[in-house]
Amino acid sequence: MPAENMVSEYFTISQRDMVALRRHVPFNLTKTVTSFELLTAILWRSRTMALGYKTCQIVRLMITVNARGRWKKLPLGYYGNGLVCPVIEITVNDLCTNSLEHTIELVRKAKHEMKTEENMQLMIGQDTLDIGWAKRIGGVIPTVSLPDMTSYQFMCKNEKGDHILVFRTTNAVMHLPLVVKRK
Repeated sequence: MPAENMVSEYFTISQRDMVALRRHVPFNLTKTVTSFELLTAILWRSRTMALGYKTCQIVRLMITVNARGRWKKLPLGYYGNGLVCPVIEITVNDLCTNSLEHTIELVRKAKHEMKTEENMQLMIGQDTLDIGWAKRIGGVIPTVSLPDMTSYQFMCKNEKGDHILVFRTTNAVMHLPLVVKRK
């Protein structure tokens, strides 16, 4: 999609909105699905549909996971970045025609795969890690394209002191088909 047909927008999700979104979750997931998993699954599907990709096209979701507390090779006192980014790949057809439960499970699987030391090691791909305090040990800053196609989610408090989720995404000008309030 051409950059001139894209727009970055911020949306807010209140606790009431999350309750409404949770009504679409299958019963077997209602007690275990996190707000992150649910919102990420809905956003990924909605944004993919809004962008009008061909059904055979591969779409990706990259999740940033903090390696601290999950990877023992990061020494106590290390204050640099310790992030890994698992990627989910699926065709547009599979993403948009399978159930919401399926998409939630994809997000959950990517997130949980980074909880083990072995998977963390495979993701980073180094047998030994030399923090080196002043030496570059590798890594890159992932970028998608211009305009910035990254979506962000974070918790805030609104003017009434209520906890809300805020997310930023870049969409087609026609906007996402979501049941959320625009800020």
